[in-house]
Amino acid sequence: MRLSVSSKQAIFLLSVLSGRYIQALASPIRENLATRNDLEECADDNDPAETDDAPKGNNLPGLGVKFQTGGIVLHSDDCSPEDVASAKGKMINGHKGENWMLTADTMSDGELYAEYILNGKKIKLGKGTVKLAAEAAAKDVEVIVENNPYKWSKQEPEEQRGGASFIWQPQITAPLPLQGLNDLFGKYLTDGSSCLLSKIHQKPLIHVTKKFFQPCPNELGPDAVGERVLGFFSLVLSYTKAADPEKLIDSAVSPKELNPLMPRPDFVSIYKIVKSSIPGNPYDLVKILGSPVPTGQMDRQRFGIQSEDEEPTFLTVRDWIKSLQESAPDALTKLDQHIDGSIGGLGASFENILGSKTMVPLFELRRLRRVKTGEMADFVSKAEKEIISYHQRA
Repeated sequence: MRLSVSSKQAIFLLSVLSGRYIQALASPIRENLATRNDLEECADDNDPAETDDAPKGNNLPGLGVKFQTGGIVLHSDDCSPEDVASAKGKMINGHKGENWMLTADTMSDGELYAEYILNGKKIKLGKGTVKLAAEAAAKDVEVIVENNPYKWSKQEPEEQRGGASFIWQPQITAPLPLQGLNDLFGKYLTDGSSCLLSKIHQKPLIHVTKKFFQPCPNELGPDAVGERVLGFFSLVLSYTKAADPEKLIDSAVSPKELNPLMPRPDFVSIYKIVKSSIPGNPYDLVKILGSPVPTGQMDRQRFGIQSEDEEPTFLTVRDWIKSLQESAPDALTKLDQHIDGSIGGLGASFENILGSKTMVPLFELRRLRRVKTGEMADFVSKAEKEIISYHQRA
């Protein structure tokens, strides 16, 4: 059977779901794809869909948003988990408007979870269109929940709740100056207020300040270090510190989970922004900034990926940093290509600072504060204002 981008509309049945990361206040709406006689075959790779929220496409700064919930589940009794997974990203017919659409994402074997995409290719910073798209998506949730023309089967809770009570996990993709990125790292460690931050992260993040350069590594002292360089090293050191020489990353997870502020361009492209301001070997700097008192620990740091059928794959921090001075993509981006392809997955994807021709990298801001359906528009409006403020200060 087939979940098509242009001809299939969902039937939803209420059921119960509890998830590790996303929890809905209302019972999940569950669609059994096998109940539709017009769904004749499993989804396949020939179904085109353009659902990436990333703002790539031109140099004007865009803003892409994803809202995902565990409360709307699509599943199939007839299709294999692999076939169901191939339906990922396909638009659900009848649920699309200006700059938004309802799609599905893979969260577990044989099941797809609903995901609204606010199109970053069309939504541009400072235009207010992201709020309009979020408002329209929120209204569509009410259409699904309150005006569903099909039969529903509800297990619990006993009382039916409206679409406004669904909980959504947002994710934002936008161009950010490295100065703004460093400010976000600082807010992480000081509990600063920001709708662009997650308070849930598995590994400690690093906020590099001018004090890190008091030993004058590579003859680079505190007075000579700019905010862009600080932002670059905050990003890099947050990954190097999260690398564990003893533990392996599950191949189903990806190194992207190590840092909720994830770059979409490869690190070689980002390094070029600050290369002229970093004297000497960047790995020498990383070692000193990561541990002012030499311990040799950084030389032991490595990323290890464990897959089911193969021997573990390892990448040392030394080799990764060395690759920043070589041709793109860098070694960490290459490593993630075998798993998820998210880190550095957009190559040299840069966009303009708002009102300027200066180019800055795209970042994916993950594991953000969860919001109810009725809070979507307010959330994206606040996020847009905060991103614009970073552009204005760059």
